Amino acid sequence: MTEFWRLRLRNMLFYGVNGPEQHDLEPESNRSLPKEWLKLNIDVAISESTNRAAIAVVIRDWRGEIRGGFASNILASSSTIAEAWAMREALVLVKNLEMGKVIIELDCLTLIEVIKSEAELWEIDSILHDIRSLQSDLPDCDFTWVPHEGNILAHTIVVLKNSNVLFPSWCTTLPPQLNFICQKEMPKVAVSVQAPGTPPQ
Repeated sequence: MTEFWRLRLRNMLFYGVNGPEQHDLEPESNRSLPKEWLKLNIDVAISESTNRAAIAVVIRDWRGEIRGGFASNILASSSTIAEAWAMREALVLVKNLEMGKVIIELDCLTLIEVIKSEAELWEIDSILHDIRSLQSDLPDCDFTWVPHEGNILAHTIVVLKNSNVLFPSWCTTLPPQLNFICQKEMPKVAVSVQAPGTPPQ
């Protein structure tokens, strides 16, 4: 049994097959960031019939204000590949823009387990290599799990992108639908000044 599957089995026995419950792992979106930190939310939407996926990265400050982001289409045969691709693109963005202190949120617990355990997963082996290489250059960048309901803005963006109805200027001029979600999520971001945490190792 590989290291990854040992870790996965341990978490299934501890948390159950549905993953961590809210009381076991407090979502990072329910905490706020110190003022010097930025938060990146990532999500994907995949069309299995066409092997196409949409990925999105949303950059927000400690108040929850959008400071940038992007959405794009890629070729991906599974959601795991798409999530790993989105993670790599987010890390490239952090490095190229010299963002400094950053926490990356995603709702794919499997990917977090693989990266943090330094396990291997053949399906995303080359992307994992890139992610770990980028990580080594970004000591102030970490990532954490967030439940789906804590990642609604990024999720809505990828759904719109996957349906080819996302405005190209969405991150500078928010459409009403995205602006409503952004405003609704703001109080969750700016509640305290607790430093970001990480899911269990």
